[in-house]
Amino acid sequence: MKYLFYICCLALFTGACTKPKNLNPSGIILGDHISNRQPVADGTTTLDITVTIDAHADSAKRSIVFRASTGIFLPAKDTTITIQASYENKLLIARTKFQVPIISGMVHFYFYPQGKSSQKDLILRDSLQVMPSVPASLVLTPSASAVKMVFGSEISLSALLQNSLKAKVSSGTKVLFEDIYPDGKPVGGIFRATRDTTDSTSTAVTNYSLGNVPAGPIFIRCTYLNADSRTAVHDSCIINVIPN
Repeated sequence: MKYLFYICCLALFTGACTKPKNLNPSGIILGDHISNRQPVADGTTTLDITVTIDAHADSAKRSIVFRASTGIFLPAKDTTITIQASYENKLLIARTKFQVPIISGMVHFYFYPQGKSSQKDLILRDSLQVMPSVPASLVLTPSASAVKMVFGSEISLSALLQNSLKAKVSSGTKVLFEDIYPDGKPVGGIFRATRDTTDSTSTAVTNYSLGNVPAGPIFIRCTYLNADSRTAVHDSCIINVIPN
């Protein structure tokens, strides 16, 4: 009976010392909410992010730091912003807006009371997947409608790509520039200083010049490539080859 008593006491002591799962170490931040967990990487979409903190938190701990691995918080236009929580329906809420990056991938968030960033156990972490912004349209614009046959005479071309919502596509989207005769045969002109992937402006660019080819119209075509394969998203412009 004596041994049974010791075993019961040991079990009670051990159970009292066991930490509950999912314990919030800070006792301040209760959770967060992100309005859209699969936005597209168009560099313009904004998300609402809120952090709920303990309604009885000390007033000195109600300033919450929001930090992101990429993208920017608004209106700070930075990867870090500090928001003072205020009461909403008897809850202390800190809220801000986040503008997604133009590069797809994971975005990691960190939320913590101001002045406590060095203590890892006070940080609430979250993440979301930013999906690729895929082209639905492409518009090719030349700097001129004619080019001389002489070597060195050139025009510049810019391709603007947009998704189905007329927003930017993800940075790094690849295109192919080609020159062809009306019968479909390649011209063999020179593309120079080509950037065949989009940047933050959602454009790809190149310069184009000719050698000794017959006068007349040619086509410059730009096509969106998906995994290096041509797609149906393309545009062409007519360039007139004129004598020297």
